[in-house]
Amino acid sequence: MQAPFDLWLRKVFPNSPHKRVTLNFILNYASFLVLVAHYSVCVWLFLGDKYLLGDEIDPWQIANDDFHGLNNY
Repeated sequence: MQAPFDLWLRKVFPNSPHKRVTLNFILNYASFLVLVAHYSVCVWLFLGDKYLLGDEIDPWQIANDDFHGLNNY
């Protein structure tokens, strides 16, 4: 079974497999970067309200008044 995007690329570029492979790579790489950025932000927000390793100063979400009363979601 082929992915819908690959089928669409075959219709748009029927005689150019190099362009299909290049566009497929760019799409996969871009989606990977978006996924990594999303998980990085999730971890950043999770750690933003935690006291880690005996910190004496407040974490950035607790120290910033804009985040009071909000949860990580």
